[in-house]
Amino acid sequence: MFDFTFVLPGAGVEPVGGFKIVYEYANRLSLLGYKVSVVHSPNIEFSLKPSSIKRGLGYIKRSIDKSYIPRWFELHSEVDVRWVPKLQAKYLGNSKVFVATAWQTARSVAEAAGKDAKGLYLIQDYETWSGSVQEVKATYAFELTNIAISRWLQEIVISTGNDCHYIPNALESKDFYITQSLEDRNPCNIGVLFHPRESKNFATSLEALKIVKQRHPMLRAKVFGATRPEYAFPEWVDFHFRPAKAELRELYNSCAIFLTASKTEGWGLTGCEALQCGCALVASNIPGHREYAIEGETALLFPALSPQTAASRIEELISDKILRTELSTKGNQLVNTFTWDRAINSFLKLT
Repeated sequence: MFDFTFVLPGAGVEPVGGFKIVYEYANRLSLLGYKVSVVHSPNIEFSLKPSSIKRGLGYIKRSIDKSYIPRWFELHSEVDVRWVPKLQAKYLGNSKVFVATAWQTARSVAEAAGKDAKGLYLIQDYETWSGSVQEVKATYAFELTNIAISRWLQEIVISTGNDCHYIPNALESKDFYITQSLEDRNPCNIGVLFHPRESKNFATSLEALKIVKQRHPMLRAKVFGATRPEYAFPEWVDFHFRPAKAELRELYNSCAIFLTASKTEGWGLTGCEALQCGCALVASNIPGHREYAIEGETALLFPALSPQTAASRIEELISDKILRTELSTKGNQLVNTFTWDRAINSFLKLT
């Protein structure tokens, strides 16, 4: 019998913000003495269709080589990590508390919890990019305690007539912190996350940087990502593939400015990490950024589909050292209030 069982939709192969948050919860609860399990599932369909057979073989391969276990995140040795074929209650085992972490996992968690266990639903995004509006909203009505990581997600859940608690994402201060003062950084070094998903809107980021580069030839972009781009970057773009924590921390610290142009985010983690490391933030004006990106105080904002405005905001910071320093300082102070002690205490109160 586990105290907590977290259910994830898929393998932990690549660095994903939502998976990272779940792994952090699992580690910290384990260190407090709770028995914790993390269940991953590709939710395969059992049929003779070629696609199902291919997924089934993939499931077997991962079962053998244990590649469902994250290599990019160090889970506590006492955390039980499992790989099951279907998102069904019978595969989730016995637990005092089950935690859904994405809309695809909510039904199986509700069924597994039943009347004898507690069911929680950690809502990390409005996941209409992987399910229909109807499918996603329907999960908010299950017999689960809804927990949103951001105010805007909480408002969406409440608008459907369901209760929802708010526990903001927490940040690990031991991983991301300032090692180089902003005054010593090249103002033309800009950090950006590369992600192929359309909602991450990397095309706008790259176009904005090209505009700035025309006026500031010294600009260099420090780009990182868990996926390699399928096209060549300009020579002034340095790409870092799946950097380790220490390398990513130093990458952030080498940048004076961090740019993120996402069209939607549950909570933009990379923007927070950049602020922890002392960058000045230029971010798209979306709810998932406004949890910590406050116009003129902790960031400069721009419409997500306007590379021209993004470029203008970057140039403001390149040319104004005082503003750059003020945003960096206030942003760093704000994100460092999002502690894991606070998040875990709030989480445990709901169990």
